[in-house]
Amino acid sequence: MNTLEYLLVIVALTALLVAGTTTAIQQLTRTKPSFSYLKLHLLIEVAASKPYTVLETKIYIPEGVILKFTDNKVTVEGTVFEYTLIKKHDYYNIVAYATTNTIQYKVKFSNLELKGGHTYRLLLKSEPSKITIMVLDYN
Repeated sequence: MNTLEYLLVIVALTALLVAGTTTAIQQLTRTKPSFSYLKLHLLIEVAASKPYTVLETKIYIPEGVILKFTDNKVTVEGTVFEYTLIKKHDYYNIVAYATTNTIQYKVKFSNLELKGGHTYRLLLKSEPSKITIMVLDYN
């Protein structure tokens, strides 16, 4: 091999190294929104404390996570609740108990299941002993 061929091989290997490093950095630094139930919990607190309240919010459910509202429980699959924060922010004493995957409230909910990979726009309507949660849209 002559000098020109060595130079071309070095340039090609350098280009491959730069492309590989750039791709690796992009993959490692790509951030996905995380699941935080606390915002929704605080809205449930407000709705439960003030009957006939109507609230609208957006919540992102990450891929692989399912959030279920049934009777007076909220359960999560695929991740865990920040249940110590939920207990800490139970200002109106509406949480009966909280674990890493279940929160039982002292109010009832409409049955609803939110599957991961979407941002949901929700409407919360409160009555004296029930909170109706409706999906307005999602993407």
